[in-house]
Amino acid sequence: MDANKCVDFKFSKAQILLTTLFMATNFTYFTMAPRILHIFHLYEPGGILIFPFTFLLSDVITEVYSYKYSRFLVWCVILTLGIFTFFARISMMIPTVVVNYGYNHIFNNYPKLYLGIAIATFFSFFTNNYIISKLKIKMEGKRFWLRSICSTSIGHAVFSTTWVLIFHWHEIASIVLLKLILSMYLWKMSFEIIATPVATWISSWLKQKEGDIYDTNTNYNPFSLK
Repeated sequence: MDANKCVDFKFSKAQILLTTLFMATNFTYFTMAPRILHIFHLYEPGGILIFPFTFLLSDVITEVYSYKYSRFLVWCVILTLGIFTFFARISMMIPTVVVNYGYNHIFNNYPKLYLGIAIATFFSFFTNNYIISKLKIKMEGKRFWLRSICSTSIGHAVFSTTWVLIFHWHEIASIVLLKLILSMYLWKMSFEIIATPVATWISSWLKQKEGDIYDTNTNYNPFSLK
């Protein structure tokens, strides 16, 4: 193998850790999403405690390691969740069940869940990452906290609306759908505002340690994997 190609595949420990956390948080909220919780008089999906971390991690990854790398991770999430759903579906087709623990009731909803999550992930994360990357160039890398909140405010709105309407349409009343979307958005943005100072410090520290990247010549087409 060409030595130059080997260099392209080197990852720092911080990058590997952030990548692992990003994948883990996406899997956690995916498996817990069908549950509807009632927290402080608000309707919330089961993964709401974990989900805000996904956008926060995505902001840091895009800021430090480029839009191209975050684009790759978004496709990794969509692909791996699809593989998980497919194999789980095959496993559920085996008829000889001795002890089931309610798996049929849970996993029968996962194909529809994946459809909603995959579409929501595609539009929301690519929108979020595009905005924070473009604003980084425009603001010359400054005000990460502002760029993160602006991009996430749009990304969360896209995700919450898309996923809820696809997965819960005709399943729960329209007024509950609206309350669920608004409750999700309120929770996510509250978390984002509170946690942004930590994300700002982490991104600043990583850029000092590993260098700063600007997507000046980047092809923002989400289907481009070059």
